[in-house]
Amino acid sequence: MMITKIFNFFKKLFEHPEQHFILLIYIQPFIHLISSILWFFCKLTNQYNLYLHTLSYFTLSYNIYICYYRPWILITYGFFHSSWSNLIFNILFCIKMGKIISFFLHSSRLVIIYLGSLLVAAISFVCISSILPPIYPISAQTGIYGLLGACFALTPDLHITISFFTMRIRTLVHIMTIFCFPYFLTGEWAKLTALACSFCWGYYYIRYFQKNRTERIT
Repeated sequence: MMITKIFNFFKKLFEHPEQHFILLIYIQPFIHLISSILWFFCKLTNQYNLYLHTLSYFTLSYNIYICYYRPWILITYGFFHSSWSNLIFNILFCIKMGKIISFFLHSSRLVIIYLGSLLVAAISFVCISSILPPIYPISAQTGIYGLLGACFALTPDLHITISFFTMRIRTLVHIMTIFCFPYFLTGEWAKLTALACSFCWGYYYIRYFQKNRTERIT
């Protein structure tokens, strides 16, 4: 009975394109739960290498040949989180940013921004890493940077509350950008490419929207 309800819930999400972004958010706890169960099982049976091997089929590698034979990892890495606290923070942040963007764009565009940010950051990460191998791969927070970049372009002076602190989106972008620099050589710089790409996309939309609005008025 419960399985049927869950199946019908996700079936409704797939039938409505405007809810695909919600599906991307809701599916992440399930992925993390499965990953945690696999980790616990491998830890219990002293087969941790099996866990790492399985995870390598879905997480991003800076080896360009692995990415060539496993192209899906350019996207799937964004759905794996280091901890439950990291997962919860990312989900809440995505929901907050998604609501803001939905005031300007159709909800179906959120999926393009989110997945596009993951893809752009992954490609830049792999290309640069072939020259300067990083210490660690980029994390799932890349999608957050993408949504934040779009919000920055659409409404930079909007005030939002993050962890009991209220600040403008412009200020939040500056803070999160500064946070990347101490870990610049670890691959965190790739998040900035996602932020920049989404900002350019949002800026283009604003200019295009204003141009069309001016033409309709005149």
